[in-house]
Amino acid sequence: MGKLKVLLSDPYQQNLPSQKDDLVEIRKSKITFTYDIRVKLDGITNSFTQQILTKAFLDHEDIDTIDINMKKSQIDIVLKKRRKLKDEAIKKIINDAGFNVTKILRAIS
Repeated sequence: MGKLKVLLSDPYQQNLPSQKDDLVEIRKSKITFTYDIRVKLDGITNSFTQQILTKAFLDHEDIDTIDINMKKSQIDIVLKKRRKLKDEAIKKIINDAGFNVTKILRAIS
């Protein structure tokens, strides 16, 4: 079983770098996304729901890091190098955990 890095973006416990819809770093006219996949969903209401989602992604071999943001009801996923994750797989993980996906966005590579 691999290790999964989890970042819990709770705006009440830490300062978020940006309140924009898409978190990006802009350096020398280059846009670098801070995620590979962003998933918008319904139902993230408290730390218990964050734990449920964390456990749902914990054993997935393609995922390096997830950042669960309650305020924005979204999960940012960073994949391991040279790994891919299909939208259907993401939807299944989230639906099996009891949540509904509203949108899946992918960073431009």
